Amino acid sequence: MSFVCDTPFCFSLVAVLILPVPAAASGVIRMASDEWCPFVCATDGKLTGGYLVDATLQAMGAAGYLVEPVLMPLNRAMRETRTGDIEGVYAPPVDDRLRLSAPIAYSRACFYTRANEKWAYRD
Repeated sequence: MSFVCDTPFCFSLVAVLILPVPAAASGVIRMASDEWCPFVCATDGKLTGGYLVDATLQAMGAAGYLVEPVLMPLNRAMRETRTGDIEGVYAPPVDDRLRLSAPIAYSRACFYTRANEKWAYRD
């Protein structure tokens, strides 16, 4: 699967801090976010999938890690990542306090209108 990033809407989808010793030793990485389906989807109060969750499971699994997706408000996920209580955030905002990983995917926003409409997006 290939993704093209050709707009200013591209963003890093996963941020991972330097793994604390317990996480590195156990091979379990706790990643958190709020629900943002179809990127991060939840069912019955638990993260159950979504584009970012699935891509992270594949990428980290290939490196030998087990990912534990955790559902929590984004601000709390950011705070707990900074304090080392969890290892990363799905789709974080740009924040100099986090060390962003290499992107595992990109996203772009597209706007569509009817052919006879005069509206156009202006950056």
